Amino acid sequence: MFPPPPKKFKNFSISDLLGSQTNNPYVKKLGHETKFNQKFNSSKVSTKFLISDLPNDPESLLAGIFQSTIGEALQESRQWGVEPDQLGCIVSSQHLDSDVWIPVREITSNTVDSILNQFLKVTQSKKQNNGMLWGAPFLVSVSTIQKSNTPRRVQGRGKNSFKQLKINDNALIKIRNDDNYCLFYSLVATFVYATCLWPRWKFYDYMRSRRGMADQFKKDTMDLMEAVGAPFVLDSYDADEWIPSVVEYWNLLNKGWFK
Repeated sequence: MFPPPPKKFKNFSISDLLGSQTNNPYVKKLGHETKFNQKFNSSKVSTKFLISDLPNDPESLLAGIFQSTIGEALQESRQWGVEPDQLGCIVSSQHLDSDVWIPVREITSNTVDSILNQFLKVTQSKKQNNGMLWGAPFLVSVSTIQKSNTPRRVQGRGKNSFKQLKINDNALIKIRNDDNYCLFYSLVATFVYATCLWPRWKFYDYMRSRRGMADQFKKDTMDLMEAVGAPFVLDSYDADEWIPSVVEYWNLLNKGWFK
């Protein structure tokens, strides 16, 4: 069973939050959606809430909301015989300048605390306050995965063959930067090229920061790094560590487009 919330959050349990929708003075549950991917041992639960009033301790209310959605995501996986060991979370609201993404992490007894602290840290850095979700519907999406049993290799017939590939230099997306963020620049460039389907001249302007696209490429890259929790001070970034987080982030936003 998912560990109970810390004592400081005891005033707002799951039953207190959602047990009586009509009599609850603080929060209402407006909608609910669950999905399960058996191939990748992953589940996603998205729940829409509305905070109609704030208690004296808004943090305890947020903690209860996170605990409720996380508990539902874990239950969804367990119904399929899967015991998740990692989860990530996204909070969306019209009151937020952008979605707040909590990077995928190991599930521990401190998971609710950790997610709440990360959420408050991000929103405070954006000069928001504890009332930022009050008064308008907001969506909490939690994705869980059993990483230990997730298939990592697709097997098929035939022998492995190695071929020398000749790549046209004009077909390469070239990154020009004066910092250490090459990995994230390349991910953003590939994402934009594959999904936006811009004409060649527009993509060129985007990559070269020309005309109306001035500094947009760099801004998108910085936003991605912030979203996945990548610090800006590292000398290098391991693709094995950060690409899964980026893919998970894009999947949470775009419902499974990326593998």
